[in-house]
Amino acid sequence: MQVSDLGMREINEVPPPLDLTPQEIEALADDLVQYHAEFAELYYRVEQAHWGGKYLQGLLLPIERKSIEPLALALEGGNVQAMQQFIGQGQWQDESLLHKHWHLVDDTLGEADGVCIVDGSDFPKQGEHSVGVARQWCGRLGKVDNCQAGVFTAYASRKGYTLLDRRLYLPEEWFDAAHRERWRKCGIPDETPFQTKQALALEMLQALVMEDCLRWRWVTCDEAFGRDGAFLDGTAALGRWYFAEVPHDTQVWLARPTTAVPAWTGRGRRPRKARLVPGEPAPQRVDQLATAVPLDAWHSYLIKVREQRAPGGRVRLPTRRGGACGPAGPRPVAGLSAWVGREPRTQGLSQQRARPHTSRGAGTGDRHALADRNGLRGE
Repeated sequence: MQVSDLGMREINEVPPPLDLTPQEIEALADDLVQYHAEFAELYYRVEQAHWGGKYLQGLLLPIERKSIEPLALALEGGNVQAMQQFIGQGQWQDESLLHKHWHLVDDTLGEADGVCIVDGSDFPKQGEHSVGVARQWCGRLGKVDNCQAGVFTAYASRKGYTLLDRRLYLPEEWFDAAHRERWRKCGIPDETPFQTKQALALEMLQALVMEDCLRWRWVTCDEAFGRDGAFLDGTAALGRWYFAEVPHDTQVWLARPTTAVPAWTGRGRRPRKARLVPGEPAPQRVDQLATAVPLDAWHSYLIKVREQRAPGGRVRLPTRRGGACGPAGPRPVAGLSAWVGREPRTQGLSQQRARPHTSRGAGTGDRHALADRNGLRGE
């Protein structure tokens, strides 16, 4: 099935590369001052706006460590204590600053078919004092280790790309009684609920829709989010389309099977969820379906700005959710578009040299700067 069969238009353009030279960055100094001035009135005090500008300058310095002390010492007019107070204790209109940023993103980069990118990023830590730090999967290290975990949204269009929002992930263990003192020391509000990374991501997308100041149509994400049916359904409910990686063992049907809510037997609770009607075919693993696709039926699509292209094809497939078929209606269907690790196109999916992943699409629907404000900062 071709891209046009899904009502989508193939675009071969990519955003401009971020390859500015130090001289070009220096020439942008006046633009940076003007950009910061857009936010000045959203600070509570004049000195906050001053140190906010200084901090922004510091993030662009060509230094290895950008925690507060080395950053302040490297800045002309920097002050370690003042900048620590600004970042650690300062208060400002956080949501208003973000919303202003989204308006500016739309002014400079916005397009009707813009893409919101959802991804996680992890920050290795040595100690136990940072908020949310725990032994958990650390993508940066590729193993379970001591780290903080964050969820981020970014924006991309033909005109460029930028970060949009961020959330700190608090692991479940942080909600037990043993962590209450650490909550107090970290200043975590008592009413903070546990939320999965997928729920945090959906919350950020919902905020973008509610503010309605940035044009975008697509959401894209990796398997960590694509495997979560509630996240995908929530994205579609926002009237957005998604293109998401899913596990290779995702179970699907070639055509939507018949489902129905079972009749109540008079015992227990009345059934509410639709189930497969007896006699309907069983689902199949999506990697097995991909293997059956002839090599000459695959098409190359640029999925990252690199020399290499990945093979992909798309078909509409209802997915299995909790023992039943996924929701019906205008939110369809999984798209089958697979790639195999970093193997070249000629490997195809049939040779299975690396674990295959699939991407599902539906048709209704430097990170550290933002991280510092939300608790993802150095110890």
